[in-house]
Amino acid sequence: QTHSPWVVINSNTMVQYFDEIPESLMEWISAQKVFFVGSAPLSGEGHVNLSPKGHSGTFHIKDSKTVWYQDLSGSGIETVAHISEPGNGRLTILFVAFEGPPKITRLWGKGRVYERDSEEYVKRLGIDGDDRRLPGSRCIIELEVEKVGTSCGYSIPLFDYKSERNTLLEVMGKKEEIDRSEEGENCVFRENGMKKYLASRNHSSIDGIPGLPSVQNYEWTKEAEQKGRGVFERKETKQIPFSQRDFVIGAIVGSFAILILQSLRSNP
Repeated sequence: QTHSPWVVINSNTMVQYFDEIPESLMEWISAQKVFFVGSAPLSGEGHVNLSPKGHSGTFHIKDSKTVWYQDLSGSGIETVAHISEPGNGRLTILFVAFEGPPKITRLWGKGRVYERDSEEYVKRLGIDGDDRRLPGSRCIIELEVEKVGTSCGYSIPLFDYKSERNTLLEVMGKKEEIDRSEEGENCVFRENGMKKYLASRNHSSIDGIPGLPSVQNYEWTKEAEQKGRGVFERKETKQIPFSQRDFVIGAIVGSFAILILQSLRSNP
């Protein structure tokens, strides 16, 4: 039997590959309680990352070639950093059947990041206070699917689903409330607030690759810490305006030229 280059089925049909998500898989994918995302930096010396993701309603199938999920804040930012790394973007999402018939499904492709309050994020999850936003929501991660693979999962054990674990939602919800209650005060980020947490934990990956774009202009300094309550300060790079800089450079070069001419005249 002949198949397209993207579809390979072995003799016992345990492994199948597709160039998009088949309709027969969409309902099963949406029903899974947990999924895993894998990514890596371009450098061969960088760390490969694998992250588990949960919470009902965070994963969405837009169409057979596009999926996305609401990414909740955590102590690391590996996936966002790897996707955003110039020339990278590689992402794999894995689903495993922990109940019912055995099945493993992988979605391979290129990822995109839409940070909280960006136009695309708001279009899908609304503004602050919208019920679609879960506490701690930091961005949307979208995958443009390039290849889909299914396999048996015969060695995966069976587990009974008990309930959602809401610890993250409770902790991040409190951090967001701190930021809302102190908005407008003469401080950038507050101690125990969400903004400070993101800036300190989600600034870059463990390999030093930039993480969330919104926190790249802030840094923690000892001077800021001494001001109390965990103040973050905006990085300020003092630059001379272009026209003024040119004037200064020209004046310096001109002064050296005059000195050289005077030296030549005094020493014929």
